[in-house]
Amino acid sequence: NDLNVGSSSAPFATINHAVSVASGGDTIFVDAGTFVEDVVVNEYNLTIRGANFGVDPNTGSRVAESIVMPATNDPEEGVLINVQKSKTKFDGFTLNGDNPGLSGGT
Repeated sequence: NDLNVGSSSAPFATINHAVSVASGGDTIFVDAGTFVEDVVVNEYNLTIRGANFGVDPNTGSRVAESIVMPATNDPEEGVLINVQKSKTKFDGFTLNGDNPGLSGGT
């Protein structure tokens, strides 16, 4: 099964929504863009592919990024990607922990 996040064939507004309807073994494709959310992966055996899936960040030619930024300002307990189940693959993303839209300076 393949789910598309942010595409015309099966749009989801968030990565979390796509994860919530996915089943084990599914692949979620995330288009380029900025996703401001604290992602929780609570499904076993998911593959989540950003726009630069499979591209070596040191030597490969990259396209526009799939960027994940935090939605909450919690330096003590906050987690940008919370993987709660095993066999999850998360590839092709830029993880940016600095969201200037959050107050508090962290």
